[in-house]
Amino acid sequence: MTEFPDDPSKILFADATSNLEEADYVILGVSYEGTACHRKGTAEAPYTVREESYNFETYRYRYEVDVENVKIYDMGTQVPRDYPQLVTELRRSLVEILNNDSFPIIIGGEHSISPIIVAELHKRFSERPGNDLKVVSIDAHLDFRDSFLGDRNSHACSTRRIGDIVGYSSTLCVGVRSFERKEMAEAKDLGLKWLDSFSVRESGIETCIREIERFIGDCPVYLTVDMDGIDPAFAPGVGTPEPFGLTHWDVLSIIEALSPSLVGLDIVEIYPPYDNGNTSALASKLIGDMIAVRERN
Repeated sequence: MTEFPDDPSKILFADATSNLEEADYVILGVSYEGTACHRKGTAEAPYTVREESYNFETYRYRYEVDVENVKIYDMGTQVPRDYPQLVTELRRSLVEILNNDSFPIIIGGEHSISPIIVAELHKRFSERPGNDLKVVSIDAHLDFRDSFLGDRNSHACSTRRIGDIVGYSSTLCVGVRSFERKEMAEAKDLGLKWLDSFSVRESGIETCIREIERFIGDCPVYLTVDMDGIDPAFAPGVGTPEPFGLTHWDVLSIIEALSPSLVGLDIVEIYPPYDNGNTSALASKLIGDMIAVRERN
């Protein structure tokens, strides 16, 4: 277990002791909640997820990997005042990370940050013919409105904007269980793919993973994890909790299955004021285990 810093204001992710030039993984916090509509507080998440990372042993028993030996760099946290500044600053940091051939791990913040990340990755992979980027989104909600409260960049539009970038048929939502009727009809018409949480429960996570793997094929994949995709029994500290969700084991199994194809990850929509730290701890654990399983592979 890594020693906790004396000055909490300078907390970086545990074991992030590398510099950027040598880093295989780069962690970036994005403290942004400009379109949050039900609860406020996700801007705090980059700090609480890092704080919880000091609770875990560096040796990941399940994967026989010690993340203390992995080259991880923490870029700190961006605090944009509005969406245009968010776009500018996040793109700048992503270019720096990708130019370094590092794996980006972004801690939000709200889900509206994800299309910005996807756009930058898509730009990189579109330069490589036959290697198109696909996106898997774990989420309770379809997030497919074209506009919400007059804002096309709302967190409620994140999947729609991602589909605009990579193609709707190259976007798969897993764990969804909350739909607005018009939104669902448009998603079907445009070819968006999803596996709802009820189907996952009925058929089992192994069957779900086989469907995800068929969807991915040989393509690189970006994974965005809205923590409300996980049932609130396991992740209560989210902005729009929706019962009957995925289990934490389901999400870990998906991460393990996708790890060889992953080219980036974000974890978003954690609202620390609404629980006792468990949701931040789970997010932190998922990040560390994702690193460990990739290192094992």
